Amino acid sequence: MKSIGMRILVSCILTVAISLFTLGGFACISTVNLVNSSMTASAQVAAERAYWEMRSYTNIARELGTMSQLSDSSTSDSELSEIVQQIIERHELQKCNIIKPNGESFDGNNYSDREYFQNAMKGNVTVTEPIVSRVTGELMIIIAAPIWKNGITGETAGCITIVPDPEFLNDIVRSIKVSDNCGAYIIDKNGNTIADLDSEIVKRGENIEQLAAADTSGQAGYKTLAKAHESMRAGESGVARYTLNGVSKFLSYAPIQDSNGWSLAVYAPTGDFMDSTSRAIVMTVILLIAACVVSAFISVCLGRKIGSSVRACTERIEKLVHIK
Repeated sequence: MKSIGMRILVSCILTVAISLFTLGGFACISTVNLVNSSMTASAQVAAERAYWEMRSYTNIARELGTMSQLSDSSTSDSELSEIVQQIIERHELQKCNIIKPNGESFDGNNYSDREYFQNAMKGNVTVTEPIVSRVTGELMIIIAAPIWKNGITGETAGCITIVPDPEFLNDIVRSIKVSDNCGAYIIDKNGNTIADLDSEIVKRGENIEQLAAADTSGQAGYKTLAKAHESMRAGESGVARYTLNGVSKFLSYAPIQDSNGWSLAVYAPTGDFMDSTSRAIVMTVILLIAACVVSAFISVCLGRKIGSSVRACTERIEKLVHIK
């Protein structure tokens, strides 16, 4: 009789335990997949926004290059200066400059050795890598476009450069919000950080791959993050998980289209998403214990009932045997 009751007890407890553990495991896997999907979507949307922001500025530069006044030799430097000021105010730019075919500008400098000027004279629009201005100390991205003779595409007659608000890339990453403690950043084709929540990181050109190579603390997180940055520089999209300074984080990244190798990454501590799952696991364990206790009680009662019935049946059979 004890054997029957024990078997019923074990079967009930195993059924309940397996069901609850399966449910808890499915919840954990679902949470991780949901987080990866959410962060991947956020990275892709932010990368697309960065692309359109850059495209809007390149379109501005391209359109300015068709202004016939800029290629007219009768336009004086003072008139050019006035036109430049109007352009800055109209498009809310940090700076604008007009360069003549010989590389001379009305600001007194010669830009003939600049790659963006040379590209513009070949009829191309160029977006430079972010650099720190020696004058203002701020991050500066130069967008250069050809000035067309008489405003008609064909023969170049100079170059026009515009410099957007130095914070426009940082503003993009600051707008990303996937959790309470999330963040985002952009790296260029060399792995240098060109946009971050912290502008100081951008100014010093933080490079995770270089930090990982120089790291002597043995943190595996740097190597994992550096490997993700290699994929970012290769123009790939993906997700990763790493731990730095004892904090585990999710990371998702996506390339910025037509940006000369830029890539955007979104990161967030796993605790922002997994704390609720951890609470769910604790609740699952509590429910498991409670369910096992209830199952044990029911199993004992059921075992006794079945046992008593079997005992009664056995006694009747024995009596029948004695009668014969």
